Amino acid sequence: MAEMRLFAEIIFWTAVVAIAYTYAGYPLLLMLLSKLRGKPVQRREVTPPVTVIIAAYNEERDLARKLENTLAVDYPKEKLEILVTSDCSSDRTDDIVRSFADRGVRLHRQEERLGKTAAQNAAVEKANGEVLLFSDATTHYEPDVLRRLVPSFADDTVGCVTGNVIYSHDADSSVSHGTRSYWNYEFLLKKHESAITSLIRVNTSDAVPSPYGTPKRLFSTRALVGSPPRPANGVTFSSAAPPKTGGASFAGSGGGGGVNGRCA
Repeated sequence: MAEMRLFAEIIFWTAVVAIAYTYAGYPLLLMLLSKLRGKPVQRREVTPPVTVIIAAYNEERDLARKLENTLAVDYPKEKLEILVTSDCSSDRTDDIVRSFADRGVRLHRQEERLGKTAAQNAAVEKANGEVLLFSDATTHYEPDVLRRLVPSFADDTVGCVTGNVIYSHDADSSVSHGTRSYWNYEFLLKKHESAITSLIRVNTSDAVPSPYGTPKRLFSTRALVGSPPRPANGVTFSSAAPPKTGGASFAGSGGGGGVNGRCA
C-alpha cells in the first residue's frame, strides 16, 4: 500500500513540475537565453516586388472589403501584386475579384476544390513577387504593413517574417479576451524562441487569420502552409513589427518562425 502511495505521489509531482515548466519555467528560460544569446535582425528600408496572396473559398461577404484594404497598403504600386487564389468557390467570390481587375487584382481559380494549401501553392507558381505575403479574406492590415514587414528582409539571414495575432471580433466577449490571452502567450514564446534561432513555426492562418511573408527564393510548394518553408543553409527566420488591424487580424511586434528562427 505504501509503495502504491509513493508511486502515485511521484506521478502527481512529476505532472505538477511538468505543467509548471511548460507555463512558467520554459518562458523564463527562453527570456534568459534570448537576453544572453539574442541575435538582432539588421533591418533597413528595402522595396522588393511583393505579391499578396489571398486564399479564398466562398468569401463573397468579406472579399471586396479585403481587396479595398489591401489596395490601400502604402507600398510602390508598381511593386505590389495582389493575387486571389479561389479554391473552386461556388458563390460570387470569383466575380468580385474580376471586378477589381482594372485595379490590378489578379484571379487564380482552382477548378477542383483541393484545399487551402493546394490553392496557395498554385498561386505561388503564378506570383511575380520576390516576397510573398499570405493572407485570408478576413485579415485586414494597416496601410504601413509592408513598410514594417519588408525591412527585415534586408538581413540575408532572414527567411520569413510574421506577425502577432490579435483576435478582435466581439472585443468585449469572454471568448475574445481568452483568445487574445492565448495569442499573447504564444507570441511571447515565439518572440524569444526566434531571438535564439530555435523557433519551429510561424502563426498559421488555419486557426486565426495570420499573415506572414516568405521570400519566394526559399519557397517549397510542399513545405509552406502550416509551417514555414525549409530554409537554405545559413538562412534563419525572423520577424518585423506588423501593424494594428481590425476584425480577425494581427498587430504589434512581429514574431518570426521556422527552423533556426529569430525575431526582430
